[in-house]
Amino acid sequence: MSPALKENRYTVIKSMPILRLALRPAAFLSRCWRKHGRGETGAELLEFAICANVFFLFCFGFLQLCLVLFSLHCVGEASRQTARWASVRGTASSVTSGGATSCLNPNISTCPAADADVLAFAQKQPGMGAGSTGVTVNWCNSDGVTGCVDDNSNAKPGNVIKVTVTYTYASVPFVRSSGLTLTSTASKVIWQ
Repeated sequence: MSPALKENRYTVIKSMPILRLALRPAAFLSRCWRKHGRGETGAELLEFAICANVFFLFCFGFLQLCLVLFSLHCVGEASRQTARWASVRGTASSVTSGGATSCLNPNISTCPAADADVLAFAQKQPGMGAGSTGVTVNWCNSDGVTGCVDDNSNAKPGNVIKVTVTYTYASVPFVRSSGLTLTSTASKVIWQ
């Protein structure tokens, strides 16, 4: 190899630290080690241990918050869907002829809806379970405030159904030792 070519090769290596690292890793790493000093041995490990605790606390806290908000969304959706389901199953949604009751709309079943049917529908909603879900059904007059009863005797078209779904979320670590109660109420006008 000619001396000019050899000199050119070393000039390129000196001017590009990446090539120097690739071609002579041991020498490069030993120079880096000498630059940082030797009196801080193990300091990075202690800093990581302190910072990692705080970082993971925030990460898991954020995940727990997301689970609580998801459960709150499921409770709200369950109350809305249950009120919608019951609003089309009022006292005018069925006809009785010859001792047999059948629905006016052939696409629905269970009409008129009783409280047990509404409760069963609410507990079948995503995120709701039978053990931790409470459902309250009120059939009210058209203003939604007066004449509220808990049986379907007031389930006439034009009146209002109010469904309240209560869900007990498991305890939130480091925040609450008891369960967190999530509640949502939905109202719909009975139209059938």
